[in-house]
Amino acid sequence: MDKSVFESEGFAEKRVTLSLKSRNTTKYGDDRTLVPCAFSNGNITLHHLVMNCRSLPEGIEIDHITHYLGICTKDMLRACSGIQNSINRACRCSIDEKRCSFSTVCQSCQHLDDNKRKEYEKKGYTFKVNGKGKMRIYSKSFERPGQMYHELEIFEKEQFGAFRYNPSYDFSETFYAFVAWKMIGWGTETEITKYNRDYIIRNRPEVAKYYQLEECK
Repeated sequence: MDKSVFESEGFAEKRVTLSLKSRNTTKYGDDRTLVPCAFSNGNITLHHLVMNCRSLPEGIEIDHITHYLGICTKDMLRACSGIQNSINRACRCSIDEKRCSFSTVCQSCQHLDDNKRKEYEKKGYTFKVNGKGKMRIYSKSFERPGQMYHELEIFEKEQFGAFRYNPSYDFSETFYAFVAWKMIGWGTETEITKYNRDYIIRNRPEVAKYYQLEECK
């Protein structure tokens, strides 16, 4: 632990206060974009303070694994690139239910090497440049939705890796469950993440379908 942070940020002199500062306006009209800030030697967002990085190297950001900006425990934050940060979103690919296929223009897919591209082409993928100059990748059509969603999972794990959206740790609407787990000690990690998946099945059916959560129960 870097104990100097207590002096450098003013904890020892009790000069630090915490507040919530709205980073963006939101269509939800709630606190999903309220960012905890520590006011000490100049404003610093709490997730930067937790990661002990008042200034980040160029191109480096901090990803909130839980999708809730108010959760700033160190185990739920990670340094990442801008592309990796943008990847950690639900339903990154577009689904064409009529063709039983999917496609994406995700930034992580824009620079596939020739060998990887040929590998995908052998599996039936096609590549087209859209009107904005971005490469869109299209899967082949599948006979059944289950096959398509299975291939989608494989594709996203290959392309997105550890930053692929994980519904088990999406606390954007279940912050209270995280508090109950981490601060009060109610439930195990297995029980809380199962609750998250059940919540998504009940309240976000499009996400549940995309990640085939009903099949995982």
